[in-house]
Amino acid sequence: MQINVKHDLKANVSAEQIWALIGEQFDSVGQWASGVASSSGKQRGSSINGSKFTGRTCQTDIGAVDETITEYNPGTFSVGYKAIASGMPFFVKQLNNRWKITPLGESSCQVSMHLVVDLAPIIGHLMAPLMKMQLTKLTGESVEELIYFATTGQIHVRKVKAQQKLMAKAA
Repeated sequence: MQINVKHDLKANVSAEQIWALIGEQFDSVGQWASGVASSSGKQRGSSINGSKFTGRTCQTDIGAVDETITEYNPGTFSVGYKAIASGMPFFVKQLNNRWKITPLGESSCQVSMHLVVDLAPIIGHLMAPLMKMQLTKLTGESVEELIYFATTGQIHVRKVKAQQKLMAKAA
């Protein structure tokens, strides 16, 4: 059983600006995504197609998420990765995500995200509707936050609130 979540949003910034954030600065998702408290790049192993990173580690509400780049193409502004987290539910077998940026002109582009989650039989079928709803919300917010950050240079209000929540926990 698979869950597919897709988002396609127009951004009023160049494809190069978005690509800089999701491709060239793959390690820095924690700077703009509210679902990621912090992130750091991995450089062990062989990089794909000139990527500076082989993946990244993200600190999230479900713990550390280890992401490995599976596709990297600066010519087509696309990056894909698989993710593994110890805090993922046992019925999640694999999670893959792909970003693709399509230029629409000099100062606009379409930002596309496609998440594919492979679930175990039976329990996966039971949990799929709820998971799809949650993942659709979370990934949609990430796409919005990316575009907001690229457009304004500022973090989205959701990221501000997430940071405040973390600081309150630490105090």
